[in-house]
This record gives sequence, structure tokens and C-alpha cells, in this order.
Amino acid sequence: MGRGKGYAHPVHLHGHYFHILKIGYPQYDDSTGKIIQDNLDIQCDGDQDREKRFCNSASWANRSWGGNNIPGLQLTSPTIKDTIIVQTGGYVVVRFKTDNPGLWILHCHIELHSADGMALLFNVAKELYPKAPANLPKCGDFIYTAPVQGTTSRGDQQDSKSTVMTCLLGMVLLFQYCS
Repeated sequence: MGRGKGYAHPVHLHGHYFHILKIGYPQYDDSTGKIIQDNLDIQCDGDQDREKRFCNSASWANRSWGGNNIPGLQLTSPTIKDTIIVQTGGYVVVRFKTDNPGLWILHCHIELHSADGMALLFNVAKELYPKAPANLPKCGDFIYTAPVQGTTSRGDQQDSKSTVMTCLLGMVLLFQYCS
């Protein structure tokens, strides 16, 4: 929305499925298919001009909306998915049951968007996390020991060299093909 618009976002949740309760679309021009206006259900704070602001602090334009009090919610037999396309200028209302303990990421499947921070973690039922195995390595407990002399045969070294050369050749061909 606002200055952040331009792409639809394929948003994916790990570890759970969610129920799609509502999808809000922007307004489109019937003849061109271009977006005329963001969905007015969402209020984006910031610059007075909606087109000049990023929507980093969104809320319902109607402050009385919340919980199940949102017009148009599909609470009976909603569609179940783990990925949904959120249209630019629009929104999606989802609900999921937090019955799978762990840290679960919700992120945009456009890699650049995830790298730019379009992701979050749900910390689900931390008190129910399974105990780590007693022999699980811990950060900082690795002790380096030098390789024992004579453990690598000359044949293994040759196999390594040919594997590396094959990989390098494959990369060169790939770069030439893609250029």
C-alpha cells in the first residue's frame, strides 16, 4: 500500500495451515485492470497523501472492527492453505490454531522481500517444546582436531579435484548461457 505497493506477495506460513477468513482487494479500473485505489478498510498512518506513505503501521479504518467483528468474515468452512497471495493494495484475514510447538516463520516467498524483513516468527507454546537430546552439540563446544596423517589416499584427492573441476565447468557454462 502507499509507496510500498507494486507487488503481490505470496505469503507462506511454516508448521501450520491457516483458514482464510477474508480477502480485501484494492479498487481496479475495469478497462485497464490497473489499481485505482488501495482498499479503504485499512488505515495506514504517516504522510497525509496515501500514495506517499509506506504502510508499516496498519490498522482497521473502522476502529470498531476486531476479532470476529469484521464484516464479511467467512467463519463457516473457510478455505485452508499454507500460502496465500496478498494483492498489492489489499489484505488477507487468516486464523490458525497454534497446536504445533516451535518457532515458525511467516514470510513473503519473494526472496528479496524476505531478506528486506518481510517475515516474522511465531513462538508457539514454548513451554511445550521437546527437550533437546543430551548429546546435541551446543554453540561453542566444537573442538578442532587436526586430520590424522595418512587418512586420505591419493585416489580420494584425485576424485576431489575432478569434482571441483566439474563444478567449476558447470558454473562457467551456466554463466555463459545466462549472459
